[in-house]
Order: sequence, then C-alpha cells, then structure tokens
Amino acid sequence: LLFVEKPLAQSLVEGQQTVAAAASAGTPLRVNFQRRLDPGHRRARTVFASRPIAIAIRYGSGLSNYGSHLIDLLCDWCGPIVAVAALQPMPSGDDPAISFRCRFGDGLEAMAIGLGDAAYDSFDIDFFFRDGRLELAAGGVERRVWRAQMGRYYPGYAQLALDEAASEISLVGGLTEFYSAAQKHFTDGAPLGGCDGKTALAGLTVIEAIRRSASDNCAWQSVS
Repeated sequence: LLFVEKPLAQSLVEGQQTVAAAASAGTPLRVNFQRRLDPGHRRARTVFASRPIAIAIRYGSGLSNYGSHLIDLLCDWCGPIVAVAALQPMPSGDDPAISFRCRFGDGLEAMAIGLGDAAYDSFDIDFFFRDGRLELAAGGVERRVWRAQMGRYYPGYAQLALDEAASEISLVGGLTEFYSAAQKHFTDGAPLGGCDGKTALAGLTVIEAIRRSASDNCAWQSVS
C-alpha cells in the first residue's frame, strides 16, 4: 500500500505519473484526506437528507494545503466539480489561498474565501439547506447543526436554532480508521476506502483549473 501525504502531487502531471507508477506495480494508492473516514464527519454528513442549496467556505494556509482537503471534502459530499472561477487575480506566494467559486453538475455552487493573511487557522464550511444549516468550524472539530424554528424571535418568521443534541465537538480523526481498514483489506479482502489515485487526480484537476482561472482574468474554467 502506498499512502501519500496530501495533495497527491504539486502538479497534475506529477500526480498522473505517481498513479501510473503505483498501478504498474500493482500497488494500491491512497491519499491522506482523513476526513473521509473521520467518524464525526461521517455522522455530520447524514444529518440532513436533502441536498444543500448553497455552500459558503473560509479557508487559509494555501490552495494545495488546506484547499486540497476542502476540494476533496466537497467532491466526496456533493459529487464531481465541473467548473471553477477564481474570485481574484493570482496572489503572490508559493501556495496562496485563492478565493474561488465552484459548480457541481446539477448547478449547485460553493463559494470559498481565501484568508491568506489571517493570523489564525481557518477551515470552515457552512452547508445551507432549505430547513437548516450544517456548520463545520475549526477545521471540522466543531460540527454544529442549526434547524429552522418558526417564531423563535418574531411571530411568523423562522430563524435558525442550534440543535445541541445533533451537534458535537471532537478532534478530527480518520487515520486510525484508515489503518484499521487497511489491515482488514489485506487480511480479509475488505474494501479499502479512502481517496484513491483517480479521485486524487480529479482534485488536482480542480486545483489547476482554479490557478488557471486566477491567471486568466478570473474566467470560468471547465474541469475535465
């Protein structure tokens, strides 16, 4: 098993070479996007049965760094991203946190604000539903569920109220679960799970399209 730190590579070409080399050696490859197997995230994504109507994101520490985790989570939860557009020209630095929009196949969009100069850690996602909101804060450590409550403050109007029973705070895991899955895979033939090479290449394609848009007057770029 080849277990690769995220992102899979610094460029799509390097990623393709890595995946091809692993495939030619008959070696399974997985990338360290541990939120896929983190128990808290797996519980959170089942709270609302419907699809989100909008997604708002704040992140820092670079597009390849935190941004790769963000893109993998979006693809895992909402399906493939088909188009992206940067919201700013290419910032300076080796790995800037570029603000961008992304669009899924059914028209759902997510907007990400890059906080490259913030003096604090940022990886926060709000999934908005017709009847509530799922908040992933502090890198996903804090997972809060908000539900619409009629007349909470004003008669005839609904505001969001925290559902404390469905909310939880716990450190992000996933690595122990991955190692356990790997052991069961090799001893019992169980599915390995996690982010494989093909999926990681899809994420790298999104990252490169965002960078391309930031260098092309923030024009929409197809992801394929």
